[in-house]
Amino acid sequence: ETCSKSIAQALGKEKRARDQSLRDCGLSEKGEEEAALLPGILGLDRYRNIDCVISSPLTRAVRTSVLGFPSKSIIIHYDLMEIGRDKNPMPENQPRRILDVMADTGGDSRIDEAHFAPANNPFPESHQNLPSTLRKLKLPKVWSAIWDYCNRRKSQEIAVVCHFNMIRASLLGCDVKPQNAIPIECRLFRDGTLELVGIISNQVLEMTRTLAELKRKNKWCMSDANVDEQDEEDQTTEENCASDQIQVW
Repeated sequence: ETCSKSIAQALGKEKRARDQSLRDCGLSEKGEEEAALLPGILGLDRYRNIDCVISSPLTRAVRTSVLGFPSKSIIIHYDLMEIGRDKNPMPENQPRRILDVMADTGGDSRIDEAHFAPANNPFPESHQNLPSTLRKLKLPKVWSAIWDYCNRRKSQEIAVVCHFNMIRASLLGCDVKPQNAIPIECRLFRDGTLELVGIISNQVLEMTRTLAELKRKNKWCMSDANVDEQDEEDQTTEENCASDQIQVW
């Protein structure tokens, strides 16, 4: 799914393209609200079935993961970040040190930034000025690595939080237009193929938003709805998953 609405998205195109104060910016107020609604949009059963969250390293994605999945472990995958233009990328797509991002987003105690960390060149230097054409060729390997990680954990269902262009490039041949913080159901296969299954319906979205509005005075969130289970320790066994495919939101 795409992350929630960023501060940069709320501004005009010219300011968004040039204002360096927007470098790797966080979520807007609306974006924070969108992220907090994710558990309700997914529903309690789906939410509980999600084993972990794999997130882009950009601030808006990590913050969406922290707010939208309050009881889940979050794993940073650096190749999920937005790139945009090859030259002079928008400030919002210029990455920062991941430890700074973790400190700013409030979820550092449950974020694993090390597993997918670049081996030869530290982040963000490893991902600055990375050509988008090269990234498109690399995408199957990115998703295949995620499948392998899930296989070792014996994870059958995960959430991935990244960005519009990343999703569009991963779902080649699908006329899907991702929207902010709207879950997209996919199947991930061993070879890195990501297959679209469906998108959460507008009816579910409206019901969730209405319920959230009615319960706003009580500061309702999914954690109030008995989501207090502790994530189990990572399963590092080499046994295969029961299926060759993994459910991805």
